[in-house]
Amino acid sequence: MTDAEIVALSPLRLLHIEKPLVLAHGTAELPQLFENSRVFHAYRSALPGAGALIPVPRADHFTVLEHLRAKDGGLMRVVAGIAEGLRH
Repeated sequence: MTDAEIVALSPLRLLHIEKPLVLAHGTAELPQLFENSRVFHAYRSALPGAGALIPVPRADHFTVLEHLRAKDGGLMRVVAGIAEGLRH
């Protein structure tokens, strides 16, 4: 990515939308990628619609989404809870 793309596409610079946003990061993640998640979560926590920051054991940015496939997995329970809350 170019410096201009980084500035233009950074989630910290995008318009805030008041919808629940849950961030998940793997515990086996590269330190800088974990830090990016932590900083973005701190930013979102100060705004309406903040959500949780969820550590996913032994996952990294290549494998974290695999945890959504497991119907009884922690990430799927979070997604189901958000969906349930939107129905009420």
